[in-house]
Amino acid sequence: MNLKQRFILTIRLAVLALALIIFFAILIYAQMQPPDEYELIVTFVHKHFWIVVLPPAGLLLLLGWAVHWFGDRYLVPLNKITEDTGILVVNPSHRITVPQSETLQRLAASINATADHFDELRQNIEQNIEKANEALAEEKNILLTLIAKLNEGILVCNRDCNILLYNERAGQIFMRTDTQSGSESQFGSMIGLGRSLLGIIDPRLVQHALDEVMHRISRENSAPVSQFVTTGSSNQLLRVQLAPILDNQKNFDGFLLVLYDITQKVKRDSQRDMLLQVLSEGIRASVAGIRAAIETVIDYPSMSAAERENFQKTIHSESLMLSTLINKTTSDFSEHFKAHWPLEQMLCPDLLAAIQRAATERLNINIALESCEESIWINVDSYSLTQAYLFILHELKQLEITDFSFRIERKNHFVNVDLAWQSKKFPRDVMQDWKSQFLLIDNEGIMLTLQEVLDRHDAEIWSKSDPENNEFYLRLLLPAIPEPVSKPVQIMPDAESRPEYYDFDLFNRPGQMSELDDVPLSELSFTVFDTETTGLNPSDGDEIISVGAIRIVNGRMLRREVFDQLVDPRRTLSRESIKVHGISPEMLVNQPTIDRVLPAFHDYAKKTVLVAHNAAFDMRFLQIKEENTGVKFVNPVLDTLLLSAFVHPNQDKHSLDEVAKRLGVTIIGRHTALGDSLVTAEVFLKLLPLLAKKGVRTLREAREASQKTFYARLKY
Repeated sequence: MNLKQRFILTIRLAVLALALIIFFAILIYAQMQPPDEYELIVTFVHKHFWIVVLPPAGLLLLLGWAVHWFGDRYLVPLNKITEDTGILVVNPSHRITVPQSETLQRLAASINATADHFDELRQNIEQNIEKANEALAEEKNILLTLIAKLNEGILVCNRDCNILLYNERAGQIFMRTDTQSGSESQFGSMIGLGRSLLGIIDPRLVQHALDEVMHRISRENSAPVSQFVTTGSSNQLLRVQLAPILDNQKNFDGFLLVLYDITQKVKRDSQRDMLLQVLSEGIRASVAGIRAAIETVIDYPSMSAAERENFQKTIHSESLMLSTLINKTTSDFSEHFKAHWPLEQMLCPDLLAAIQRAATERLNINIALESCEESIWINVDSYSLTQAYLFILHELKQLEITDFSFRIERKNHFVNVDLAWQSKKFPRDVMQDWKSQFLLIDNEGIMLTLQEVLDRHDAEIWSKSDPENNEFYLRLLLPAIPEPVSKPVQIMPDAESRPEYYDFDLFNRPGQMSELDDVPLSELSFTVFDTETTGLNPSDGDEIISVGAIRIVNGRMLRREVFDQLVDPRRTLSRESIKVHGISPEMLVNQPTIDRVLPAFHDYAKKTVLVAHNAAFDMRFLQIKEENTGVKFVNPVLDTLLLSAFVHPNQDKHSLDEVAKRLGVTIIGRHTALGDSLVTAEVFLKLLPLLAKKGVRTLREAREASQKTFYARLKY
């Protein structure tokens, strides 16, 4: 009930009370008179009832109307002006609606003029602040870009082990694992700003490393760094380097973790150790046999020819075994070496351009480009392949072959790279010899043979000729690869260009593990969420088809850590619901079911306060799934609809659209789970200072305030 409704009710009750008072006053006065006068009064009232009743009733109605007119014209608008003035704190562009009263019109106009002036000053201040922060923002962006591009994972935590910064690589290392398939799922990373590191890495390892670092700091060690080994979410082996972060007084203020994925390195080292062990054991036995045979021959020079021949056979046999062992080990080690030899995806024209430049600079040979399809991609080590072509060109030059040209053609899954020339025939017997030679020109190049380079690229090379055109050429056959597909960039509504992978203000935040009820709202972490469903009746079988959420940590929306997942409801969608959320049945094909999505969302929202607009509706859907999924949401819940009704009791509408409009929140992506979550999160942040003005500062006070509103009675 808003102020106007309460005011009308109050007037009616006051008029009724006054009428009753007058009635009983007259009745008591008559009872106090002598009997003859009492009879006279009663007779007069009977004869002139309307003359007695109508004037007082008319006066009362007139008085009621006057009070109503005054209240409706002044009191109610004045109260609404007070509310609108409060909205200016969070929405400076909001303006007061001009009421009917001329006096209040002047008041509203004066407030609006002040708001205009305030808004202009605010914009000037913001522009000045923005200019002052440009240099700092540029430096921050450079730092963030460098961190983001590192191959190592980076984590920065405060003293409470809450994450303040992480890069993309760290997020990849700790991707969530699908509970059913055991593989990395699409539910995002386990890492997030404000989350505890101890839920990701074994707390005993972290504590041991911190103890070691603190001990070294106490001993004034110049490099107080500790290391340990742990596993990632996909069981990859990680070497973790922990270094402290000290404040200006050299006090421990947090720490930096650098994550190295050493899975492949450990594997290669194990293979190498095994190869060396096999080689040493095999060599020892063969060498011992050869040595024994030779020493016997030397010690007994008079032995017979037959005995000497037996020892010679032993030496020969052992030497053959030794040779075989060395060749096998060399072959195995070659495979090991190749594992270190990375290939990169490259456009074929770019590779030819590099070869053309190198041929001109090193050999003074110009190579023309006859034809080349621009979109041919290959997987190569461009340096070794360039060295191979320089070697070939050098050898061809020795054969007095000149005037080269390149020609590239794609045939199914392969790419033909033809190095062509005219007139002079290529001697077929030289290619085999070239393949066994190191790729050196005047002792410059690489200690790899042409065959090894070809093998690494799964390539072949041979000579061909075209007698009709008197043309000869060497054809290099390379496997073609599909054109790399760039991952689509998720366009976030109102997204900021700078990644939100850091929040250094968390350095100064206390822990959140104890009683949340008495913790100020400004210090809590929130998960603002929304669901899209097949209908409005969860008890009648309607299901969730989309869950969207965003976290608020330290008063800031973490737009890079959103949760956005479609859900296969295993039932049909009504046309009416499709018109609302725009999710078609085709979009839900191959999407996970709710029993896989809810555990991931539960993990995402862990240790936060849930926030939603009309939260009772969404929570009812989650509660119905508790039994089947085994996932129970025990998080505290706040509802922006109830909070809006508490903050602005005189406003008639509290839908998400109306509240967003009133608080100056731009609406994008409405009626999608993630879009509504983003709008709700912005509305919630706007409501926090308005709640504080009304004395609501803790979670307990916010929940108690919500219960006072009419909307708190709604049930689903």
